[in-house]
Amino acid sequence: KIAQFDQLATVAGAHHERLDGNGYPRRLGAADIRLETRIITVADIFDAISAERPYHAANSPERTLEIMQGMVDSAIDRECFAALQNVLLREINERVVE
Repeated sequence: KIAQFDQLATVAGAHHERLDGNGYPRRLGAADIRLETRIITVADIFDAISAERPYHAANSPERTLEIMQGMVDSAIDRECFAALQNVLLREINERVVE
């Protein structure tokens, strides 16, 4: 409990909340989830889907985006997802051109 980390703890502590109110630990809805948390949530979900895990193989960035698209507006903020998608698709397209 470090006072200087109060805001960071609030942001990070809510990254399993969902816009539709079905997340945890506090079942917050969209109106109560800060932008910073929404950004962390998108990054966390991308990592969870795209990384190699003991229980599933890594997914390609393209497949990860497809899976995440189905979570938009329920778990994932539409604008935060669009920002991630734009960056990743630009990188993917640049690799294809090379």
